Amino acid sequence: MSRILVIEDDQTIGGILVSALSANGYTVQWQLNGGGGLAEAAAAGADLVLLDLGLPDGDGFGFCRELRSILPGAGIVVLTARREVLDVVFGLESGADDYLT
Repeated sequence: MSRILVIEDDQTIGGILVSALSANGYTVQWQLNGGGGLAEAAAAGADLVLLDLGLPDGDGFGFCRELRSILPGAGIVVLTARREVLDVVFGLESGADDYLT
């Protein structure tokens, strides 16, 4: 995987992810909201998406479903603070390949 799309509204977390991934040779795009992430995915694609669920412009589960339809072959990993079992189930049912808290 060489192109990673990070969809994260927290400046600190997003900055750390972008810095670490870029330092390891990945091409990284960072979007601060779900709408921007969907637009970036449609325009440029991605091999992997790191998706936060708590986005300012909508439901992360809905964005996950839309990302799965735009990028059917990409890996989608949810990175979130939501730890409830139902959230994990919803995340995986929404199209995520993995769910990390």
